[in-house]
Amino acid sequence: LLYLVSAIASLFIKESMFPTFNFGSHESYYYLIYSLSILFVLWPIVYLKNYSVGDVGFKSNTLIQMLFFLLSILIIFSWIYQLPYAIKAVGIGALDVRASLNVDGEGVLPVSILTTISVATSSFYVLFCFLFFISNILNFHMYYRIVFFFGSLLYVVSSLCFTARDGSIFWVLSFIFSYVLFKNELRIDQKKKIRKVIVVGSVLATLFVGVFTFQRFINDSNLDRVIVGTVGYIGQQPYVFSETIVQQKQFYGLSLRFPVVEKFIEGHNTKIIRTSPYEWTFGTFLKDFYAMYGWSSHIICILFIFSFFSIMFRLKSQFHPITFVLILGLYFQFISTGVFYFRLGTRSGNIYLLLYTL
Repeated sequence: LLYLVSAIASLFIKESMFPTFNFGSHESYYYLIYSLSILFVLWPIVYLKNYSVGDVGFKSNTLIQMLFFLLSILIIFSWIYQLPYAIKAVGIGALDVRASLNVDGEGVLPVSILTTISVATSSFYVLFCFLFFISNILNFHMYYRIVFFFGSLLYVVSSLCFTARDGSIFWVLSFIFSYVLFKNELRIDQKKKIRKVIVVGSVLATLFVGVFTFQRFINDSNLDRVIVGTVGYIGQQPYVFSETIVQQKQFYGLSLRFPVVEKFIEGHNTKIIRTSPYEWTFGTFLKDFYAMYGWSSHIICILFIFSFFSIMFRLKSQFHPITFVLILGLYFQFISTGVFYFRLGTRSGNIYLLLYTL
């Protein structure tokens, strides 16, 4: 549905909205490759037809209780650490913060191990959504239900630090996704309460996106800027992907989207300074895959994602229900955030991927 909405929105994009783009150099087969690549990555969903979680088979024990407790401490720490910076970023304004971040790669959060831990913890928001539902299903102590609910909101706080609008959107999507997975295990009264949370959250997310859009794009009477900040937000992706193919001459390698891997291999990270609008404009995860090494990295990454999740989804009956839900959650997180860019392609996101797979 996300990618269908993106495709429909792309029909309303005009060349005048992106004056720095070389639309005349865009070949039609760039758009064909873009479409086929998206379909290829979405293909594993076919193996999920009629899937239902059913009995999660989740039993509490001392180890599980300790894990829940440690995760709750991480959530509380991340909230306390990031909230002041989120407030600071909002105070500075979305336009200024994004300009500094896009060009120089500098944000309000300091470069430190505490930042890495807190932001990496925020990346587990889908897992925290799952644990919130599981804690309700198993009637865990109210402390855990409250903490994991706020844990699911951590990505919103983290996004505020970068004045990004996607945090609230992905929280709503993740909460709906989790509800669909676990609703058969919930009591009727729990379903009613959660549906109310989803409705209220959706309204607040819409208001949140509207305010940030106003700050970043509606600061003059230029209608194109308004459309770029709204329709273009979800519809510019195929054009940005094509523009990347046209303009990208110096590839980023691993430095931009896999900095942890580059650090491990090279012993250092290469600083990337982006100066052209196409470099920081949404082009889905496909743009980021291409920007690493060109067509070679694009093809390898697409084939890996297709193969890995196709195998996992076909073998779903072989996994413990909780294990498979975690695999499904990772795919959902990659696909949903990937409609804009490879969101897990940051230092914290890389660490998250390593921890999640472990």
